[in-house]
Amino acid sequence: MNIRRMSFVCLIVAMVFTGCASPTTHRIAINAISPAVPNLADCLLKQQSLNLTREGLAGDIMLIAALTEMAPKNLTFLSTAALAYTAQGLVVEDENKEYADEMYLIAKDYGMRALRKDSKFNKAFEANDTNAMVEAIKGLDEKYVPAMFWSAMGWGLYMFANLDKPEAPLGLPLVVAMVDRARELDPTYFFGAPHLFFVAYNGFVPVFMGGGLDKANDSFAKCLEVTDGDFLLARVYYAKFVAGPYNLEEEYDKQIQTILDAVTPSDKPELNLVNQIAKKKAQILLEKRGERF
Repeated sequence: MNIRRMSFVCLIVAMVFTGCASPTTHRIAINAISPAVPNLADCLLKQQSLNLTREGLAGDIMLIAALTEMAPKNLTFLSTAALAYTAQGLVVEDENKEYADEMYLIAKDYGMRALRKDSKFNKAFEANDTNAMVEAIKGLDEKYVPAMFWSAMGWGLYMFANLDKPEAPLGLPLVVAMVDRARELDPTYFFGAPHLFFVAYNGFVPVFMGGGLDKANDSFAKCLEVTDGDFLLARVYYAKFVAGPYNLEEEYDKQIQTILDAVTPSDKPELNLVNQIAKKKAQILLEKRGERF
C-alpha cells in the first residue's frame, strides 16, 4: 500500500472514530477501504527485512484492528486481522512467549468472530457445543477458508506452546476440524499452510491417536510441493515437531541447513516475511541442537 493510500485510509479511520462521519459516509468509507485491508496484509508479507517488520508490525496490526472494528462483521476484515495477529505471534514467540500467546489468542478470537457469520456455527458457538461446532465447520464453503485457517493456526500454536496447561488442548478437536476443512477446500491456501499445520500436529500426536511419523512425512511432502520447496517455514516445523521428537538427527540438520542456505528474498515475494521468520527460527534451532541430540 503506497503512502497516499495509507494516508487516505488513516483519514477515514480518524473521521469515523471521532464521530465526523454520518452513517452514509461510514458505509461509503467501508466500501472504499475494503480492498485496502487484504492489500495491507499482502504488503506486510512481502517485506524483506524482518527487523523492519518487527518494528512496524504492531502499527500495521493496530490499523487493521481499527478498520475491523469499523466493520465488526466484515468477513475479510476479521480474517485478515486473524492473519496479522498470528504473524505477530510468529515473529515474537522465540523472545517473548507471553506476548506471542496473547497474539495467538486474539487471532483465534477474530477468526471465530468471522465464522460466527454462519448461522449454524453461531448457534453451536453460543451453546458452547464443540461437537455441533465441528459439524457446522463441515458445511462451510471457500469464503471461510482464511477465517478457519488463521483462527485454528493461532489457537493451535497457543496449544503447542502451552502443553503444560491442562486447559490448553481442550479445543483441539475443533482446531483440527477447521484446518481439515480448510485443507479440503483449498489445500494450496497460503503456500500449503493447511498441510503445514498437520506437519506439527502429526508429529505431536501418536499413531494410536491418528498421527505419527508417516502422516507427518506425508503432510510435509504435500506442503513443500505447493511452492517447490520454497516455503521455508515448513522445514522449520519439520525439524522442530518431527525430526527433533523422533530423534532424526540427520534430517534435523538437513532441514536447518537448507533453510540457512536458501537465498532470500526468493522469486516469490509473497514469501519474503515468512521465510525471514523461518531463517531466524532455524538459527535458534541450530543453537539449541545440543539440547535435542
